[in-house]
Amino acid sequence: MKTLNYSIAIIFIILIFISSFSFAQNNDSIFLKGTIVDKSGEPIPGVTILQEGTSNGTITDINGYFELEIPEGAKIIISYTGMKTLEIEDVNFSNVKVNISTGLITFCCINHSPSHCAETIEEMKRLTKTRNCSFK
Repeated sequence: MKTLNYSIAIIFIILIFISSFSFAQNNDSIFLKGTIVDKSGEPIPGVTILQEGTSNGTITDINGYFELEIPEGAKIIISYTGMKTLEIEDVNFSNVKVNISTGLITFCCINHSPSHCAETIEEMKRLTKTRNCSFK
Protein backbone atom coordinates (compact mmCIF):
# COMPACT_ATOMS: atom_id res chain seq x y z
CA MET A 1 0.00 0.00 0.00
CA LYS A 2 2.87 2.38 0.83
CA THR A 3 4.45 1.72 -2.55
CA LEU A 4 1.16 2.46 -4.33
CA ASN A 5 0.71 5.76 -2.45
CA TYR A 6 4.33 6.68 -3.17
CA SER A 7 3.87 5.94 -6.89
CA ILE A 8 0.67 7.98 -7.06
CA ALA A 9 2.40 10.90 -5.32
CA ILE A 10 5.31 10.78 -7.79
CA ILE A 11 2.95 10.68 -10.78
CA PHE A 12 0.96 13.59 -9.35
CA ILE A 13 4.10 15.69 -8.88
CA ILE A 14 5.28 14.92 -12.42
CA LEU A 15 1.89 15.93 -13.86
CA ILE A 16 1.92 19.21 -11.95
CA PHE A 17 5.43 19.96 -13.17
CA ILE A 18 4.56 19.17 -16.80
CA SER A 19 1.34 21.23 -16.75
CA SER A 20 3.05 24.25 -15.16
CA PHE A 21 5.87 24.06 -17.72
CA SER A 22 3.37 23.89 -20.59
CA PHE A 23 1.46 26.87 -19.23
CA ALA A 24 4.63 28.95 -18.99
CA GLN A 25 5.55 28.18 -22.59
CA ASN A 26 2.19 29.43 -23.94
CA ASN A 27 2.13 32.69 -22.02
CA ASP A 28 2.98 35.36 -24.61
CA SER A 29 2.48 38.50 -22.57
CA ILE A 30 3.51 42.11 -22.92
CA PHE A 31 4.55 44.35 -20.07
CA LEU A 32 2.73 47.49 -21.21
CA LYS A 33 3.89 50.74 -19.69
CA GLY A 34 3.37 54.35 -20.54
CA THR A 35 2.04 57.76 -19.69
CA ILE A 36 -1.42 59.27 -20.09
CA VAL A 37 -1.49 63.02 -20.79
CA ASP A 38 -4.09 65.72 -21.51
CA LYS A 39 -4.27 68.04 -24.53
CA SER A 40 -1.52 70.28 -23.15
CA GLY A 41 0.78 67.31 -22.51
CA GLU A 42 0.32 67.34 -18.74
CA PRO A 43 0.21 63.90 -17.07
CA ILE A 44 -3.14 62.76 -15.67
CA PRO A 45 -3.25 60.75 -12.43
CA GLY A 46 -6.11 58.32 -11.76
CA VAL A 47 -6.77 57.17 -15.34
CA THR A 48 -8.03 53.58 -15.53
CA ILE A 49 -6.33 51.16 -17.93
CA LEU A 50 -8.19 47.84 -18.18
CA GLN A 51 -7.76 44.71 -20.27
CA GLU A 52 -11.12 44.23 -21.98
CA GLY A 53 -13.30 41.46 -20.59
CA THR A 54 -11.19 40.96 -17.47
CA SER A 55 -10.53 42.53 -14.10
CA ASN A 56 -6.85 42.93 -15.06
CA GLY A 57 -6.15 46.64 -14.84
CA THR A 58 -4.38 49.51 -13.16
CA ILE A 59 -4.58 53.28 -12.69
CA THR A 60 -2.03 55.94 -13.49
CA ASP A 61 0.09 57.39 -10.71
CA ILE A 62 0.57 61.08 -9.92
CA ASN A 63 2.87 61.40 -12.97
CA GLY A 64 0.34 59.78 -15.33
CA TYR A 65 2.51 56.64 -15.47
CA PHE A 66 1.18 53.08 -15.55
CA GLU A 67 2.40 49.50 -15.94
CA LEU A 68 0.23 46.51 -16.84
CA GLU A 69 1.03 42.95 -17.92
CA ILE A 70 -1.40 41.75 -20.59
CA PRO A 71 -1.49 38.97 -23.18
CA GLU A 72 -0.03 39.98 -26.53
CA GLY A 73 -2.85 41.00 -28.87
CA ALA A 74 -5.22 41.98 -26.05
CA LYS A 75 -7.54 44.97 -26.20
CA ILE A 76 -7.23 47.67 -23.54
CA ILE A 77 -9.73 50.28 -22.46
CA ILE A 78 -8.48 53.67 -21.18
CA SER A 79 -11.02 55.74 -19.28
CA TYR A 80 -11.12 58.85 -17.14
CA THR A 81 -14.07 60.80 -15.75
CA GLY A 82 -15.06 63.61 -18.10
CA MET A 83 -12.95 62.29 -21.01
CA LYS A 84 -13.77 60.12 -24.00
CA THR A 85 -12.99 56.43 -23.41
CA LEU A 86 -10.25 55.09 -25.69
CA GLU A 87 -9.92 51.51 -26.90
CA ILE A 88 -6.67 50.10 -28.26
CA GLU A 89 -6.96 46.78 -30.06
CA ASP A 90 -4.30 44.17 -30.78
CA VAL A 91 -1.70 45.49 -28.33
CA ASN A 92 1.72 44.21 -29.42
CA PHE A 93 3.92 47.06 -28.17
CA SER A 94 5.18 47.90 -24.71
CA ASN A 95 5.89 51.62 -24.36
CA VAL A 96 3.23 54.24 -25.14
CA LYS A 97 2.25 57.83 -24.54
CA VAL A 98 -1.50 58.41 -24.87
CA ASN A 99 -3.11 61.82 -25.20
CA ILE A 100 -6.56 61.01 -23.81
CA SER A 101 -7.94 64.39 -24.99
CA THR A 102 -7.06 63.91 -28.65
CA GLY A 103 -6.81 60.11 -28.82
CA LEU A 104 -3.26 60.35 -30.20
CA ILE A 105 -1.16 57.32 -29.30
CA THR A 106 2.62 57.58 -29.56
CA PHE A 107 4.66 54.36 -29.59
CA CYS A 108 8.15 54.76 -28.15
CA CYS A 109 11.22 52.67 -28.82
CA ILE A 110 12.25 50.62 -25.78
CA ASN A 111 15.91 50.07 -26.63
CA HIS A 112 16.91 53.66 -27.52
CA SER A 113 16.29 57.23 -26.48
CA PRO A 114 12.68 58.14 -25.70
CA SER A 115 12.91 60.63 -28.57
CA HIS A 116 12.56 57.72 -31.01
CA CYS A 117 8.76 57.57 -31.06
CA ALA A 118 6.20 56.88 -33.77
CA GLU A 119 2.56 57.81 -34.28
CA THR A 120 1.82 55.32 -37.07
CA ILE A 121 2.66 51.73 -37.91
CA GLU A 122 4.63 52.99 -40.93
CA GLU A 123 6.78 55.17 -38.64
CA MET A 124 7.32 52.18 -36.33
CA LYS A 125 8.51 50.10 -39.29
CA ARG A 126 10.83 52.90 -40.46
CA LEU A 127 12.38 53.30 -36.99
CA THR A 128 12.77 49.54 -36.68
CA LYS A 129 14.64 49.46 -39.99
CA THR A 130 16.70 52.68 -39.74
CA ARG A 131 17.33 52.88 -35.98
CA ASN A 132 17.01 49.20 -35.04
CA CYS A 133 14.21 50.17 -32.63
CA SER A 134 12.21 47.59 -30.74
CA PHE A 135 8.65 48.34 -29.67
CA LYS A 136 8.03 45.13 -27.68
